Amino acid sequence: MRLLATTLLLGALLAPAGADETAKAQPRTIDLAICLDTSNSMDGLIDAARRKIWTIVNDLALAKPTPRLRVAVLAYGNDNYDKGAGWVKVQATFTEDLDHVSKTLFGLTTKGGTEYVGRVLQSALTLPWQEDKSALKLIIVSGNESAAQDTAVDYRQMCRAAIARGIMINPIYCTRPENVADTWKEIARLSDGHYAAIDQNRTVDLASPFDAKRKKIHYHAFLCNKSRGAASEDKRMGRPVGAPSCGAIASAVRLRAVPRSHSETQRSKSPAGPMAPTCHATTGHRYSGATSRCHGL
Repeated sequence: MRLLATTLLLGALLAPAGADETAKAQPRTIDLAICLDTSNSMDGLIDAARRKIWTIVNDLALAKPTPRLRVAVLAYGNDNYDKGAGWVKVQATFTEDLDHVSKTLFGLTTKGGTEYVGRVLQSALTLPWQEDKSALKLIIVSGNESAAQDTAVDYRQMCRAAIARGIMINPIYCTRPENVADTWKEIARLSDGHYAAIDQNRTVDLASPFDAKRKKIHYHAFLCNKSRGAASEDKRMGRPVGAPSCGAIASAVRLRAVPRSHSETQRSKSPAGPMAPTCHATTGHRYSGATSRCHGL
């Protein structure tokens, strides 16, 4: 199953806001609220969920004309949060500091098991959203249990309230038995959003307009690493070193913050904590979260 969430989000972004040609060229404001389930049932799923979410954030940030992107992070279903707030916590309100967003998102840990989707959507709607009617307003909500657990706040009402304000909700369902997937699909239907599903055992193919560019960068990074390896071998064997420099390739690669693998983070023992982002040359692996470091950087 091909999930087109990223493509559809970008399609909404790149659609002209009005008929005026000048207005079309102006960068649009995007408000994106990320709502992530941090209950213990997300163990084994949360890393896949936030990697897919971060892919969408990166693609929105790379859209042309470059938008003014503001991102907020909310977490729910964690026993460390306030019971009176429905175990929901706003970890970061709208900010243009994507490094802060990345650190916050990948620093979340799991505990507990009371996942109130209706409550986290309600909290997201209280954020200071842009009043500009031309702004693109999105919520991404991700979880792995039924969205109907909250008996106090109906997620359906929150979906209707969101779309009435021009806020689209895009659910990412972290796979469990399909009998609860219907509630997540309903979120997308009620709020003009796009449904996606992932699990921890397979890579989901998220189509994107940036695929061709990613593949090209991945190939260049491969040549870079191969060339450096050949140079090392030449030197070790006493042969003339004829490998080309990676500098020209590296200078053409736009670095972005993408999450490290857990094993890489553990090896480096980064003070920023597990799953902290690092600068890599983005590769063409189709949204698997994989990266390839260009050692000539």
